[in-house]
Amino acid sequence: MNYLRSVSQDEVKSALAMVLNTAIPGTPTADSVNAVLQTLKEKFPDDRILGEFESFGRTVIASDILLHTNDEEAATTATSYMKAKEIHVPYSGEFRVKFDIRDSNGTGTSLAQIWKNGVAYGTARGTTSTSFQTFSEDLEFEEDDLLQLYHRRGSNVCYVRNLRIYGSLTNDFENIMT
Repeated sequence: MNYLRSVSQDEVKSALAMVLNTAIPGTPTADSVNAVLQTLKEKFPDDRILGEFESFGRTVIASDILLHTNDEEAATTATSYMKAKEIHVPYSGEFRVKFDIRDSNGTGTSLAQIWKNGVAYGTARGTTSTSFQTFSEDLEFEEDDLLQLYHRRGSNVCYVRNLRIYGSLTNDFENIMT
């Protein structure tokens, strides 16, 4: 990476920010970021240069922009946590995770919880309601993590649906060069 050392990191960040802010006004989308990265790869095929910028657009901050859904309803009669849904996380960052849960008859507390890579991670959420209740939580994930929704019954059957992740690609250049 000695090639980049001939100019200051601040100069490189400033120049890249100017180019990318011009090419991607507002909040960048995955497609617009990939288009800019492809152009940079074509112009500068030397991996030593582009390697510094590979993570641009791959960091997410929690927002209300829907990124992915797994809406199908799932049910369990298990008394211990069972995996109901799973989403492969494509980028690192903080995501807003939402899901719906309900109990079948309202006599017990049905529980659901976000897990990461098979380990309990988010706050366990419970309801005795026979109508779906939506829960939301902002959680950190790394690229290629598995975001999972586990659930267990209260008295009879626990139902979950609408596992959704939300976020925005950042336009923050502070952490590009380390």
